[in-house]
Amino acid sequence: MKKTLIIIALGLTAFASGALAQYLAPGQFYSPSDAPLRFLAVTLLFLWYHLDSEQRGYRRSGWLNVAVVCIAVVALPYYLFRSRGARRGGVALLLALGGVGACWGLQWAGHDLVYYAIQR
Repeated sequence: MKKTLIIIALGLTAFASGALAQYLAPGQFYSPSDAPLRFLAVTLLFLWYHLDSEQRGYRRSGWLNVAVVCIAVVALPYYLFRSRGARRGGVALLLALGGVGACWGLQWAGHDLVYYAIQR
């Protein structure tokens, strides 16, 4: 249940990221909201990893903890395969990639909502 709430919070963070970026800095590559929301997203991702590893009884190393925060694109697939094995790790990785795609879609939706509902 806690992991599900974290995933929902990641989706809301993605939506807010797109909406705030369009509202605060329309047409710009970076927004003042980017850094705080990225920090929030990384924190939520780490919390998910922490809860998942406890649930599975996987012993986390200090280096893997740091890697999940600094280079999650490499560390999380590694963790998924190590904690689940090859077959279930592959399925988990595909689900994670779907989650990334969903977050991109939510970010785009937040951007478009602000553009079409407020700024247009």
